[in-house]
Amino acid sequence: YVHCKAGRTRSATLVGCYLMSQHDKWTPEMAVDRMKAVRPHVLLHNKQWQAMRDFHKDLIGETKQ
Repeated sequence: YVHCKAGRTRSATLVGCYLMSQHDKWTPEMAVDRMKAVRPHVLLHNKQWQAMRDFHKDLIGETKQ
């Protein structure tokens, strides 16, 4: 269980990164789609999207090394 005040941005970013780390082929968009299917009010802003993309880029780099 992960939650912040509204559970829309910060916690969703963290959960999205977790989902990508657990599912090798998932992109940020796929993680957000899954979260929104369960919790439709998830709302990521540019900074959260960028954090997820940066995390995804790092994950991909780890798998190539």
